[in-house]
Amino acid sequence: MERRFEGTFQTENEVRAEIKRLISEKEYAAEELLVISDEQNSDLFKTNHLESVEIDIVDSEENGSFWEKIKETLSFGTYDSEEAHNVLEAHGVPHDIAEHHLNALTDGDIILLADTDAPKYSKLSNVNKKCNKY
Repeated sequence: MERRFEGTFQTENEVRAEIKRLISEKEYAAEELLVISDEQNSDLFKTNHLESVEIDIVDSEENGSFWEKIKETLSFGTYDSEEAHNVLEAHGVPHDIAEHHLNALTDGDIILLADTDAPKYSKLSNVNKKCNKY
């Protein structure tokens, strides 16, 4: 499943506020959102208070371009970096965007992703409602 990047946040309160906004104002479903955080923030998420949004706690030190470069260097040309994925790519974020935001995860920021087709279940607009009456 492909996902799009919604933002980085420094605290649980910031990401919680954005999740509430997306659910209440933009009509996202909690199942359409994913929070990714580094192990250094794992204590913040021991109890899930994020509107039932899935949370993935990762070890960001094992991800990213730095390790990809080391693997490629030590493999003497036999390592295929296209096969390797960082944690954001593994969750469906396009490579360029994932590489750009991986440093934020390593620095301790909290990342919020959404399904690319979210919100799936938004209400019909007034124009659509009128068209459906005929």
